[in-house]
Amino acid sequence: MALIPCYECEKEISDKAPACPHCGAPKEGRPPQIEEAEILESVAVVDEPEPITQETVSAPSTEPEPVATKDEGFNPVVAIAVGGLVFQIVRSLGINLGALTVVPLIMPVVLLVRYGKKQSPQAYAGIIGALVVMFGIAVAAGPGSQRDARWAHTPVNVRSGRSTSDPIVTGLERGERVEVDSLVDGWFRVFRNGQPIGYSASSVLNEGPPSSEASIPEIEDGNAPLTAPSRPTAMFEFVNLDTEKNLDATSPVVGNVRVRIEVKNTGSCAASLNFVVQFLNAGGFVVRDWFFDAGTMAMGDSKTLSEVVKMPRAEFDEVTRVQTADSRFRCVR
Repeated sequence: MALIPCYECEKEISDKAPACPHCGAPKEGRPPQIEEAEILESVAVVDEPEPITQETVSAPSTEPEPVATKDEGFNPVVAIAVGGLVFQIVRSLGINLGALTVVPLIMPVVLLVRYGKKQSPQAYAGIIGALVVMFGIAVAAGPGSQRDARWAHTPVNVRSGRSTSDPIVTGLERGERVEVDSLVDGWFRVFRNGQPIGYSASSVLNEGPPSSEASIPEIEDGNAPLTAPSRPTAMFEFVNLDTEKNLDATSPVVGNVRVRIEVKNTGSCAASLNFVVQFLNAGGFVVRDWFFDAGTMAMGDSKTLSEVVKMPRAEFDEVTRVQTADSRFRCVR
């Protein structure tokens, strides 16, 4: 026999007693504790979440993982087309990069192939279309749209830049016609057959072809007879041309060339004269030129002009001979 608490008064009674001797509560009215405990246990099992353990955390997932794919690069054919268009735009704008001329062509191709990502066909078409439009604008607005004709009256050097210190890339023969544009600091950009070939000083390129005589202006005479006498002729002769080269005593990087020219008016009128003296290298190309003005001289007069021309040592060392060029003279009253 065991003692259990009464469900009503909670005093101890025998488990065999039909009723509580203290309060009289019948045994049959006791609530089903065992059954209730089982129900609560089953509910707890259903509602209680599964505890997280180390095994649960480290257990591999059964779902398939996405496979990583490598990004595709920029289309190399389109990259080459982009480089070509950028190169043409730079040329059309008259930008001279010297030895770095190929940079606008190579750099876009390298950057796009190395770092660019694959684009849609529409994006490729948009890029090419935009560059084509920019190329058209550059051609229309660039200096090449306003070229002028010029002639070389003597052999002329064409250099890689706008300075006598830049290397000579080619030359022009006497009488050769070229096109020029982009006059900057006294230097033209020179074109031959539509293609840029370099730069030459504007002073050695003339607006008309060379000729042996200067044009003579008409003589105004309201009372001239029907058969007018022959017009006066302006003509000069360079009787003597002496030169002497020596280094500047005050600076070893400067050279002096003394030029002494004797000119004579051999025409049939008093006339004015100005001309250019050109300093040539062994190849016959101009290293430096210098302007002389003889002023007005009467018929038969002679005049000696003398001047010392200073130039950088690099030019000085190139000079092998001197000649006159681009003489301009006319009768004066």
